[in-house]
Amino acid sequence: MKKTSILAHISAAKCHKNETETVPTMQVHYYHYRITTNGELLRKYELEFDTVVEKKKVSGRWVQIARILDIGKNREKLAEIIDLWKQKLEKLNFDVEVVIHE
Repeated sequence: MKKTSILAHISAAKCHKNETETVPTMQVHYYHYRITTNGELLRKYELEFDTVVEKKKVSGRWVQIARILDIGKNREKLAEIIDLWKQKLEKLNFDVEVVIHE
């Protein structure tokens, strides 16, 4: 498998507390997105589940969700795609963090 470099990384997190049950729970949902130099848009999902009794973290695998042509050469297109995903996640009340690699 060919090794690719990461152009950008988007991290999003959202916390959900449920205190109505007999055992209060807290879930933190994490979404990670990577944009690579060969144009792949990858996503990984993680769930952190915390009760008074136990704490668990479940992690998925990186899955390709889109392919973007000529992204490695076009910084304007990269900024446009990052802004689009950031807006989508913020509409869903996620805390979003973006890191662009030079």
